[in-house]
Amino acid sequence: MILTNATVQGNPFTPLSWRWEAAEQLFRQPDRNLAPHDQVTRDALAYLKNGDRMKSPKIHAARQISEEDGLRRAELESRILVGQSDWEIAEFCNLTPEVVQVYADLFFCVRDVPGGSDWKLRYAVGKPHFYGYQDHNLRQMWNWFGMTGQQEVLNLVIASYYAELKPGDEPTLSVYLRPTSSVDLRLQALIAELIPPSIQPSNRWEEEFMFYSMSIRRNRTPGPVISLGLIIC
Repeated sequence: MILTNATVQGNPFTPLSWRWEAAEQLFRQPDRNLAPHDQVTRDALAYLKNGDRMKSPKIHAARQISEEDGLRRAELESRILVGQSDWEIAEFCNLTPEVVQVYADLFFCVRDVPGGSDWKLRYAVGKPHFYGYQDHNLRQMWNWFGMTGQQEVLNLVIASYYAELKPGDEPTLSVYLRPTSSVDLRLQALIAELIPPSIQPSNRWEEEFMFYSMSIRRNRTPGPVISLGLIIC
């Protein structure tokens, strides 16, 4: 079945990138002779057919961000979730508002469902929220902060990360928890609380990550983290 604006409403199994996936499905099945109902999906289908990024630069840029799955994607998605405007997000992420809108329309369709917190939690954050975050789950954790709807908190979380990021660093949560980090200890404690106590000795990053998080847990100040805008007891 080709997903449409009508069929995704109330469907808890709708993927976040359902418009892009619909365009891909139509591209792979040209004999079906179906036309997408909305313009952005029609544009995506045309982009897939002609393969010319120069004719569809905004779609091509949005697709690159999705496929790279790096810091740009993590920041972009979390800011979409928190409810910032395309212009605000574009300024933070060094993109154009048009690229932000195309990404949100094609690859991260959370604006289609103003509520839908369970659906967003399942697909934008996923298993890390239920089973614990690992070192490589930076995007998922930023998306969780984005789902709180608290823009100042998300701005702090992201700004603190970039302040600690060094050339050559992998985009991992370890950056927050280094012993020499200047990140607010309350934010470090909150992040450490979301990490499961499991170590894979064969993985240097996992071992170092767990050492940092356990150290932060031992040193955290008792009481709720209120000044970050999140009450975590």
